[in-house]
Amino acid sequence: MTGLATSASAVAISALGHWQANMAAGLAEGLAEAAKERAEIVRTMAAKERAEIVRTMAAKERAEIAKSQARSLYATASTVVVAAVSIRIARLAGPGA
Repeated sequence: MTGLATSASAVAISALGHWQANMAAGLAEGLAEAAKERAEIVRTMAAKERAEIVRTMAAKERAEIAKSQARSLYATASTVVVAAVSIRIARLAGPGA
């Protein structure tokens, strides 16, 4: 009977070992899957952040270009107005002035 009890005990211990190994494997798989999901979330967030930075920088650059073009246009318009006023004054003064 002791041999049978020892065998049963060994089988129980072996089964318990297999169960623990399976539980550990399942836990490891779950942790690996969670790590993959977290890595994907981090990658997605980083990509969104980089895209937002690029959009912001591009918008700032476009705004600077627009300001520069507006200044240039204003300077050109001012020159045209001064020339038009000068021509008008010259015409009013007449040919002998």
